[in-house]
Amino acid sequence: VIDRAQIERRQVNSLQDLLRGEAGVALANNGGPGKPTSLFLRGTESDQVVVLIDGVRIGSATSGGAALQDLPIEQIERIEIVRGPFSSLYGS
Repeated sequence: VIDRAQIERRQVNSLQDLLRGEAGVALANNGGPGKPTSLFLRGTESDQVVVLIDGVRIGSATSGGAALQDLPIEQIERIEIVRGPFSSLYGS
């Protein structure tokens, strides 16, 4: 769990920068600033990673991955990285 205090302590400018230091998290930029960023957790494909905002799944209809570059770090209060099989909660 990354809370708001940790986000402010790290002094990062984007969600991608914040997640870069987390164990088992890999990010791939698909171009320059503003271009899609793919999120990989522990070797999974980016379309297998579920991103929820206030309990609602977000993601691209075309690529399947969440548009992390569009989520402003200033509006994030808490991030939970849940590892393991949670298909019973979030679907497969």
